[in-house]
Amino acid sequence: RGRQFIDGGILSTTNIDVAVERGARFIVVINPLVPYVNDFSKRIPTISGSRVQRVADMGAAGIGNQVFRIMSHDRLHRAVQIWEERYEDINAFERHLDRNGTKIVKLFLNVSKAEQKRRFLARLDTPHKEWKFNAADVAERGRWDEYMSAFEDALTATSTPWAPWYVVPADHKWLTQALVARLLVEAIQSLDLRWPEVSESEHKANA
Repeated sequence: RGRQFIDGGILSTTNIDVAVERGARFIVVINPLVPYVNDFSKRIPTISGSRVQRVADMGAAGIGNQVFRIMSHDRLHRAVQIWEERYEDINAFERHLDRNGTKIVKLFLNVSKAEQKRRFLARLDTPHKEWKFNAADVAERGRWDEYMSAFEDALTATSTPWAPWYVVPADHKWLTQALVARLLVEAIQSLDLRWPEVSESEHKANA
């Protein structure tokens, strides 16, 4: 129906970018990577004209979100011995961003097991949301405790003074939005932003 589907273990955004540039409109990758629906009406200006937007255009925040999801999922299914190195790399990258003036606010929206079940069932009862339901997610719920352990390890290892994690209860959207808004306001206020000041000589020159 005019859509192309790509399924696979995407460990970087390169594969998705290639698919997008070749015309893929809807891309589904291995859970729990968020499905990426490309809007071809949005184009990015380039020296030679323009191009379709890429996953990388979401910026550090979007890429960081995907990386964290992949890491947590991968940790459960592959016995790898390089987790401490990965955590160190993340901390080093965020330290680099912080030193260069980027304020990092990391939010972990924590949904309870009971609320997750309610949302899964609601997808089946809502026609325009049923496409979000994946039977594999039900099987993954059986590993809830393992996921919580993986999340706890990742959050603890990558929560630093320059890029701390904030765990926000997410069962009720109104509460989640209020808490997130407060955190963002506090982060902005901590920057102590001020309007540029014009010197006396500049003021006279502008008169």
